[in-house]
Amino acid sequence: MGKWRYKKKSKMFTYRQRMEIDSLSKLIHCNMEQKTNNSICYLCGNSMISEEYYLSHKEEFKETPCLLHDEHIIQNALHGKLKSNSILCKNCGTILGDEIDSQFVLLFAPFIERLKKFLIRKDHGSKNTITLKGHLYKDEGLDEKINVQIREGKVSPIEPYYEVDESEGKVIIYANEKRAKQFKPIIQKEILNKGGDPDSFEFNSKTDIQDEGILGYFFTEGVANFNEVFKKGFVKIAVDFAAHCGISREEMTQVIKIDDATQMAKLKYDNCCFPFISIGTIDTIIELNRPDLEELYPTHTVILFNQKTESRNRLYCYIDLFSTFQYYILLNSNYKGKDIHEVFHQTIIKQEIPEIDVRRVRPKHLSIVINEYDIDMTKYKGETLSEIYDFIEKEIKNYKISSILEFKTELKKMFDRISLPMALQVGGKDIPNTEEIIASINYEIPDSQKRSVISEYHDYVKDENNFNHQLFRNIFYENDGDGDVEVMSSPIECNSPTIPDEYRREYCHMKFNQLNNFIINKEKESKLAPK
Repeated sequence: MGKWRYKKKSKMFTYRQRMEIDSLSKLIHCNMEQKTNNSICYLCGNSMISEEYYLSHKEEFKETPCLLHDEHIIQNALHGKLKSNSILCKNCGTILGDEIDSQFVLLFAPFIERLKKFLIRKDHGSKNTITLKGHLYKDEGLDEKINVQIREGKVSPIEPYYEVDESEGKVIIYANEKRAKQFKPIIQKEILNKGGDPDSFEFNSKTDIQDEGILGYFFTEGVANFNEVFKKGFVKIAVDFAAHCGISREEMTQVIKIDDATQMAKLKYDNCCFPFISIGTIDTIIELNRPDLEELYPTHTVILFNQKTESRNRLYCYIDLFSTFQYYILLNSNYKGKDIHEVFHQTIIKQEIPEIDVRRVRPKHLSIVINEYDIDMTKYKGETLSEIYDFIEKEIKNYKISSILEFKTELKKMFDRISLPMALQVGGKDIPNTEEIIASINYEIPDSQKRSVISEYHDYVKDENNFNHQLFRNIFYENDGDGDVEVMSSPIECNSPTIPDEYRREYCHMKFNQLNNFIINKEKESKLAPK
């Protein structure tokens, strides 16, 4: 297993590609919204009705029934866009929101807060600024550090400090504005006690010190029961999504325990949640280069699938948040239901619509603009050419790009981008002037795995009309040691005790650094952008 490396490259994609994504994503979202579990709350087991019906027919009910409500499957605070109104009743949704969601989403505040200027809009909720905590390291050795807080993009020390420049006659106070004013008299007294004249110094404050060193944010540090909170959040997403896709609570035996007497269920979290780590060569290549391969990085992905082996049929849910936090949840170790494969995939980053001066488009070319922006001309009521232009301009202003994506399309794009460098590594190294292309995937394919890479890639793309995305996070191929190729279960191998802890840590650190570097670059771009 090689060391994880990360190298930043540029991204390029076209507006037309974005439009194609949007069109396909609308279709998949529509299809998924139609799949429900007949409006049974998976927690209390009761049937649900709409609140509107109840309020208009109260006389029919002796007590308040279970009410339907919109449940965010990926939490709204994480800018999740998939909702279902048929999996949890209003009361149970509130209970799990308080017990699980409220703590789980806070874990991701360091990323959400830093990215907030670039994120798609949440469906609801406040825009209150959160104060984050972290360290500012003086150098790359990470030895000397200052405890800091981060608010509104500014980094200030938790405990103020100062520096005196005798030659320039200046004192610099490092603190937020309020603390700097409070700290100034203390500094003046210290200068006086040392025999100096505080009035001879010019006092300045520096409220943002992030350029004074390397900034590190708290993630696990200082969070009580981090692993428990983390695991509960992932299990809830998995159960929500499975219920949304039609899996009954009785079929989720590994994560749901139903009380026989009351029929009230509890979520179970032990021995069901474990991290993904890239073991297969193609998975490794994709994950090493994820920010460059994935056009709309970072994304949220949820995949529900069953996997049959000789002895068992297991039901899994794979969850990938921020293209970084990747976990499997085993829902049923002896699944008896129908074969299933369902995917939800979305970006969390706002997509900008390229500006277009409609007035400069010739009338004969207006149809191209109409198609590009999916403008419904049946709504046009004007008669003149000028009115047509007015209508098109208005529709473009109101145009919104969907954050929900077609997973198969997006995954195939990633495969298309790695296909040439992989092919050259496997069989074309003697072709001149290919070194840069070969090196672009940041991974040297071992000779022992070249046959398995060819086999795995072939099974993804062998049907030119139907890219086989169902293999992803389900299986991978590797050399069996006898010159042949062996098909391996991704979840089973990821959960194997034979994988060294060090390798797991290396992988997690690599993914974490990818996201952090992406955020740092976005912050730099924002500061350099004209205001």
